Amino acid sequence: QTDFRGDAADPALPWLGQTLASLEQNAATLLIGSNVRKDQPLVGLRLRKSTLRGGAVGVLSPIDFDFNFDVAAACLVPPSGMVRALASVAGALDVTATGAVGQLIASAQPGPGESGLADLRRADGPKAVLLGPLALAHPDFSLLRELAAAIAAASGATLGFLPEGANSTGAVLA
Repeated sequence: QTDFRGDAADPALPWLGQTLASLEQNAATLLIGSNVRKDQPLVGLRLRKSTLRGGAVGVLSPIDFDFNFDVAAACLVPPSGMVRALASVAGALDVTATGAVGQLIASAQPGPGESGLADLRRADGPKAVLLGPLALAHPDFSLLRELAAAIAAASGATLGFLPEGANSTGAVLA
């Protein structure tokens, strides 16, 4: 992590937001900056099980990763466009916010990719928004986290974090 501007708003313990086993029950999951198949293979397996049961996974990423499940919606943007794209997803969801994030959302112009990700909120059942290692290491992580939290709240989803290393959450706790 390189951006600590939003440190006061960060959770005391950045964790998955739900149990690992419950991921496969998700009706919709939004992955932000994650090559989950490589970074968190057990999470990737649970998301695969979710899609096999009819769940949908949407991806916002700078790289078109090879997932082991079907991606329902994708928005591929360069790293410099991740904040704008996530603000566009929030705009498509009619999320309201204040400050810099509110300005980003107000100026957002959702395209087909962002609108496709926003459509995941219509899923009937548990939903999750997961910030992966590429989001956590992003120079504007605080904005990505705030936007992801607003999207999660607006869509009734949990907010979770997929750190780069398996022991990262334990290290934060210690």
